[in-house]
Amino acid sequence: MPVRARLDGTLAETLTDLQSRQRSLVEHHHVALSDLERLTGRRRLFDSLVVFENYPVDPDRLREPAPGLTVLATRFREATHHPVTLTVMPDGDGWTGVLAHRAAAAVDGLAEELLDLLRSLDKHLDDDVLDLLENR
Repeated sequence: MPVRARLDGTLAETLTDLQSRQRSLVEHHHVALSDLERLTGRRRLFDSLVVFENYPVDPDRLREPAPGLTVLATRFREATHHPVTLTVMPDGDGWTGVLAHRAAAAVDGLAEELLDLLRSLDKHLDDDVLDLLENR
């Protein structure tokens, strides 16, 4: 679902507002992309995607999903039709992020810039969000 964010106040206030607005829209998150394209009259609605996977995963259950069946290894493979997709998922006591891009997308330096931004996010929660964007 495309997201419209109000960039007003501090970064913390902006993120809190965005989370609150998204939570109130959750019952409407089932609109098909083709319906959105038809309703908006636009063929290309957005150029990036962020997926935050927050569901319980039991690693022991994955290793032995059924009696007598043992999984020795798994591998995460992300494919995207968007120029850039960031998928964040639980990993033990932390999180793992997978940054994928469409083969023809120009993404040089994007991973490093995104990592720099995420690593410094906690230092900027009280900063004005518009000032942060202007300085990027």
